[in-house]
Amino acid sequence: MNKERVIQHYDFVSPFYSSLWGVHIHHGYWETGKETKEDAQENLTKLLINRGG
Repeated sequence: MNKERVIQHYDFVSPFYSSLWGVHIHHGYWETGKETKEDAQENLTKLLINRGG
């Protein structure tokens, strides 16, 4: 899959994802299973930032 197709995909689906999940378009990362959806989304963002440096 080339970069342009990925861009087109997210341009097309982002409004739909936003209507489902809010600010973040990724599902989330549940560490304990007790997190809210919003907390899990923040957890995933922080995890990716930390791993990506």
